[in-house]
Amino acid sequence: MKRVLAALLLAGCPEEPELSADAAAPAPAAPVETADATLAMSCQSCHSRLLVEQQRLTAAQWAKVLEKMKGWGSSVAAERIPSLAEQLAQRYGPGATLPAPQRLAAGAAAAALAPLDDGRFAGGDRREGAALFGMRCSVCHAADARGGIGVSLVDRLLLQRASEFAAHVRTGRGQMLGNPDLTDAQLASVLAYVRSL
Repeated sequence: MKRVLAALLLAGCPEEPELSADAAAPAPAAPVETADATLAMSCQSCHSRLLVEQQRLTAAQWAKVLEKMKGWGSSVAAERIPSLAEQLAQRYGPGATLPAPQRLAAGAAAAALAPLDDGRFAGGDRREGAALFGMRCSVCHAADARGGIGVSLVDRLLLQRASEFAAHVRTGRGQMLGNPDLTDAQLASVLAYVRSL
């Protein structure tokens, strides 16, 4: 009985065609990068989402912005710029129907940009910072911190806001991986080194 069932099952199963050496399996489709993914992985490494959403640019204007950001170290692939510019223009173009951005009083804006006290991140050792930067950061930000895969860190406002700098380094942002194991003293040293450049 078992042999009969096995024979019936095998008879009903078509044989799989053999692939010749010339026939290759189709390559999987490359994932499509969306505007949201680009914002999260590339743009928000430097900019808040709110800043991007406030723009009302045409596709041509978005393409120019993306090209400029690529020159400054953005990881957006050059061949993706035209389609991403179109997506961004559809969402954040002149005819976008997003809610109007909230107004920010001049005093609040100035406070948000003002340098902060270094607090527990003061007094770092630049030589130790240079060594840590070389091991942890230079592969993306380049040895001189002027950008490569990652953005340039030289003369950035973030360097004057030590607690925010430390939070970004520890947790990561966009494509940047976090470094949660760095101590306050190590972060102070990295900060001192990058400020010296």
